[in-house]
Amino acid sequence: MSLSALSAQAVAALPAADDGSGRTGHFPPSPESFWLPLVSVGPVAITRIMVIALISMLALAGWLLWSTKNATVVPSKKQWVTEQAYSFVRGGIAEDSIGSREFIKYVPLLFSLFLFILLNNLMGIIPPFQIPTMSRIGFPIALTAIVYVVYHWIGIKKHGGLVGYVKWMIPRASPAGCSR
Repeated sequence: MSLSALSAQAVAALPAADDGSGRTGHFPPSPESFWLPLVSVGPVAITRIMVIALISMLALAGWLLWSTKNATVVPSKKQWVTEQAYSFVRGGIAEDSIGSREFIKYVPLLFSLFLFILLNNLMGIIPPFQIPTMSRIGFPIALTAIVYVVYHWIGIKKHGGLVGYVKWMIPRASPAGCSR
């Protein structure tokens, strides 16, 4: 069923309103009008966006397993594509952003985030799906929360605990840092 057919059904399902003049019309749409779960069992609902994210995650995992299954020194075409994506993330993002000394341990996280976001954004132009999962605010917030927790956890470990991390974050030239 197409998205326009779903929206036409949603508009048709809206109750008619009486504004007191005897004329009936439709209520303006509410957020519930746009919440169209595919499957709903009590408070748990599965939406089209969730299904697309699951499909992209499975496709990405399948591609990575398939392309690296028989890895060789002289790569096949599928292995070469995966290695080029890895090299881009490793050299173009991780090493340039983090620095040349400690970047290598964070490459798996950056590589998986990069490919997941790229594939989910490409889902917006692939005809059977045609909706990017990152267009719903929940997905970017969840990925940001993961990065936020990892960033601060690494900072706390590197600076010897929470107190050392907070001291490192306060600039020396600020009023709070002048008393040191």
